[in-house]
Amino acid sequence: MGPLQEIFTEYYESIDAKSKELAHSASENQKISANAIKFINEIYQSVKTENKSDGDHFDSAYHLTITPFVEFFIARIFYHYSEYNDLKWYIKLRRQEKKTVPDIRIYQKVNAKERTIALIEIKTRVSWMQACFSEYRSKKDEKYRQEKGSDVNSIKKFQEQIQKYLDTYHITEEQFFVFIPTLSGAYKPTIEADIEKYKMWFYRMMNLKEENLILLSNNPRLNLDKDNIGDLQATQNLELLLKSLAINSKKR
Repeated sequence: MGPLQEIFTEYYESIDAKSKELAHSASENQKISANAIKFINEIYQSVKTENKSDGDHFDSAYHLTITPFVEFFIARIFYHYSEYNDLKWYIKLRRQEKKTVPDIRIYQKVNAKERTIALIEIKTRVSWMQACFSEYRSKKDEKYRQEKGSDVNSIKKFQEQIQKYLDTYHITEEQFFVFIPTLSGAYKPTIEADIEKYKMWFYRMMNLKEENLILLSNNPRLNLDKDNIGDLQATQNLELLLKSLAINSKKR
């Protein structure tokens, strides 16, 4: 193993250690979302490269994308939670199956057949999905499409993605979840300050229920890219999802 591979192995092992810690805490009915938020913020800080020692002679704004690290972090929470509670879950992370690539697929084997428990899409940022959370942004995008003759529609795109997952894995909407740490990317307080309206728009556009959105923080101003992230306003959505999936998988 080369030195760079050793560094990355150690990096992933440190992420896995935190996942295991949080999974065990959740198994003991402890709250974990605040610590998950803090650790995702730590991942953000770990990939920054601007601060070099070369003064003005080297200036960089290049960051590694954090998405694969966060996906791994969350997937390993589910893995360790299953191991701790003897749920016999199988976790597939970004594995292509049947021409689809869900971020996380959780399934059990029943009579040698795979039965999907849940699919989880992880969005580290709202980014291209702003219209899925904001009626204002949706109307703005519609105006742009009409003016420019564009057929780009993020709401329709995500609706079609969800439907493809449902059809491919023979699951219902209740088994599909969207994980987002914070809605800061969609939040426009001068236009709409009530975070609940952003959530309600998402439920309506995606035909999903409240429990299908795994939002870690109710603070829409929370920017996890910052050094000092402020008031966490952590939810318990992740904890509730773990419990719910455990109960439902034992019933099957």
